[in-house]
This record gives sequence, C-alpha cells and structure tokens, in this order.
Amino acid sequence: MPPWEYPLQIVCECLAGSDGEPAIPFLIVGSVASELQGCSVGTRDLDILFESESDLKRYAARIAHHLQQPEPAISCQAFNGGFKWYKAQHEISGFLVDAVHIASGGGIPDSTSGDGAWEGGPYAWRFARSVPFQEFEVQVAPLEIQLESQIRRGRPDKAEMIAERLRSAGCDAELLEQCLSRDNFAAWKKTLRLPGSEEYSMV
Repeated sequence: MPPWEYPLQIVCECLAGSDGEPAIPFLIVGSVASELQGCSVGTRDLDILFESESDLKRYAARIAHHLQQPEPAISCQAFNGGFKWYKAQHEISGFLVDAVHIASGGGIPDSTSGDGAWEGGPYAWRFARSVPFQEFEVQVAPLEIQLESQIRRGRPDKAEMIAERLRSAGCDAELLEQCLSRDNFAAWKKTLRLPGSEEYSMV
C-alpha cells in the first residue's frame, strides 16, 4: 500500500460527514492527485485544498477528534506579490498532510484563454475530476491542469510522466487547451498527439 493511502482514507472519513455533520468539500491536488489518476510520480505529502478558511477550521477540528490528538494549528502566511494562504500541517501515521485554503493567488496567472490555469486557483475546482478511492468518490485536480503546473515549476520529468499518462489513457483535448498557456499548448500539442498536430496525423 502506498504511504499516502491510509492518511487519505482518514481524511475522507472525516470529511464525508456523519451523525448529522455535513460533508466538507475538498480537492486533492499535488502528487497524490496524479497518483489517483494512474500517474506514478512519487509523493512525500498529501495536499488538500479547501474553498474557505471556515472549511479548513472545521477540518482541523474533525481530524483532531477522529485521531484523538491536539488540533493542528492553522497558520496564515502572506508573501510578497500578494499570495496568501492558511495552512494546517500535521501528520497521519508519520505521513505529512498539508491542508490549505488559498485566500489570494497574488496575481499567479490563472486563465482559460491564454495564460494557463493554476492548480491552486478557482479553475481547479471548476474542472475537478471525480475518481474512486476505496468506498469514496474524491475530487482531484485533473492531469490536464497538473501538466501546466509542472511545466511552470520547471519539473520536466514530472511533466513528461503526466504527459505519458495522458497519451496512454487519453486526455480531454478541449480541457487541455484551456488549462495550458498558449505557448505551452503549442509546444506540447504534438507530443500529446492531439488532433491537428503533425504527430497525431501520422498515427
């Protein structure tokens, strides 16, 4: 069993809602989201995104109650440029969990019409993909938007791993064009064998 599976199981149990408590919406991003979509990139933590600070606070309280341990502290970090997030970082069975709410992207490009979409921005929620995990259905950032994130971060190895999975499993060409920046889409279109590319036409 990959080391992230048990922590994710615990998170899902806490957020599903029970005994009159409503479910708390969340989005899995980062490497675990890639793994859940069949792309083995390796991961050292579980990244969970919440839509609001209040949802993050409810998560912190629930996870503490479930695990019978102190509630993880929520820190607020603001950076030059305007990026601001709230984070509750803790461990489940020795595996790091980063639960965050991003209050401001600080001008990080996030657009479906040329700039490219950001994995931590609102389009990640809009384009979220539902995938099965144990008895749950979890929402993940799709590989199409994760490819843009890895290209931006200068991680060609992980970008190629995601691209290979998109080639083998098939990708949503329309979604990919929305998620990638104009330049990145032009550069990766042939590699991903999309309709209209030279490589696709030769297959």
